[in-house]
Amino acid sequence: FTAVLQDQYELSHLSEETSQVNSLPSSYLNFIANTQLSVGSASNQLVNYLSTNGTKVSPKVLVLKESSQIDNNFKSAQENGNYNQYFVQVMQSQLSSYANDLTSAYNSTKGIHGRKLLANFYKQVALLVSELKQVNAS
Repeated sequence: FTAVLQDQYELSHLSEETSQVNSLPSSYLNFIANTQLSVGSASNQLVNYLSTNGTKVSPKVLVLKESSQIDNNFKSAQENGNYNQYFVQVMQSQLSSYANDLTSAYNSTKGIHGRKLLANFYKQVALLVSELKQVNAS
């Protein structure tokens, strides 16, 4: 569950950073807003689930998947005029990693409530992947 929560925090971080960019098309902004809402809600649900089951994840652990390299590359991409392309690449990679971690967590979880929660998150990430494909096509 920790890897899933870390993915959620990184996706939230990337979405927040990207929402600050002024020149993004509305399709990108809509995707970012949907990502923030979906992943933020999932993160809150997972933190509550873990807390209910006696597990607390330290804030230092939550941010371990945040990448200053990606942040720096976003800045360079913006300066070079290929921000949108880089954004799609990074988000595809991050959503894929999140989906893989969800699958691993689901396969290693025995509890019905945890599995149901993870299955719901997987459906949400599939919707985000589909939306990102549409954003990239536009």
